[in-house]
Amino acid sequence: MKTSARCLLILSLLLPMLALAESPMNLSGTLEVRAQGSSWQKQTDSLLNPGNVIARLPTSQLSAEARGQIQGRSEQFDFTMRGIAIGQRTEGAPNPRDDAYLSQAFARLRFDSRTSISAGRLLLTWGPGQLRSPSNPFYFDAGKTQPLRELSGIDAGSMIYSGDDTSVQVVRVFSNGHTGGSQGENFSGSQTGSTDFRGITLLKFNGQGSNWQNSLVLAKKDADLLFVGAYGQWTASDAILLYAEAGSGSRPQFLLPDSYRLIAPSPRAATALLGGSYTLENGQTVYGEFLYDGHGYNRDEERAYFAVARQATIQLASNAAAAAQLGQALGAAPVLLGRRYVSAIWQSSPQESKLFWQGMWTANADDHSQQVRAYVERNLTRRVTLFGYLTRNFGERDTEFGALLKGSVLLGVKIFML
Repeated sequence: MKTSARCLLILSLLLPMLALAESPMNLSGTLEVRAQGSSWQKQTDSLLNPGNVIARLPTSQLSAEARGQIQGRSEQFDFTMRGIAIGQRTEGAPNPRDDAYLSQAFARLRFDSRTSISAGRLLLTWGPGQLRSPSNPFYFDAGKTQPLRELSGIDAGSMIYSGDDTSVQVVRVFSNGHTGGSQGENFSGSQTGSTDFRGITLLKFNGQGSNWQNSLVLAKKDADLLFVGAYGQWTASDAILLYAEAGSGSRPQFLLPDSYRLIAPSPRAATALLGGSYTLENGQTVYGEFLYDGHGYNRDEERAYFAVARQATIQLASNAAAAAQLGQALGAAPVLLGRRYVSAIWQSSPQESKLFWQGMWTANADDHSQQVRAYVERNLTRRVTLFGYLTRNFGERDTEFGALLKGSVLLGVKIFML
């Protein structure tokens, strides 16, 4: 860990101690243990991963995980420390390393009802989009469609001033947070032109009314391109919410589809999402979204990408360079292969305490491949919850969702110790 990031984390831990000395602090904590097993069905005639010799995807995996959190709050100070430890064992592929890290660790000082500063490992997420978050320069995928995923924060300092209907946030990033180990954030969807966020300054301007909310986001590092993002949402009625997000920036790299040559950083491109939700009388919510990602391939470029992979697969047995080509194709491809996506989500009411479920359908509108996912969790007792996650892909082997996996299934149990 770099010196600036280490100092920042030390500061975030010292602030709560100062708070304890100044005024009483209410402390609380949680501890959750998980055990789960997963199984994958690979695409047997994959162009990108023939015989599973390139990606080396596992057949199955068993994992055990602990998630703990400590929080404290007083009149002027509060802090949060959240840690995760995970061990995994796989069949059919090398075992990933065990991992233990802090996903969040920050302290906040409130000067008054309008102004506060925070320091430490902060989760810098926002926006109403479900499928992706185009208005975020760091977390293009904010994990909203993956109920089991937990994002790791970024080491930064933040100051927020809140007025009656506006607010301003200034963020200075000192380090990327947890990017190593088997669970590290790779930030491949970054729209800052790099995966190294050290030195980035971010400004976020927010406005809100009785039934609307919007925000402008600016992020810049030295000579890198300026990222510009925005989002807005409008509550049309008690049941209907309409929203949009957009961003313009540069990805860390772009893989030329007809040669697999890398351009770093990528040229500036735009991303945008339009969506809406409808809440049923029983509390269930249905979302519908359209996403455009200018950093992906159009249909002709996607065909060229798979044509090069097809040629490399033919030459794999006799040409050692072919394996490196396929590895490049897998590792450096756009985070979303295509440009146009449609999705629909239907999930249970948040008022239902015993059962939560979410179903999701996503389609690449350029190559017509599709993915269906379903997640369900059921509380057996106050401390024990069973959960399951099913994924099924549909598409030819020269399409995004048909390229590597046919599907997967995951079953597990959560035990809440505290």
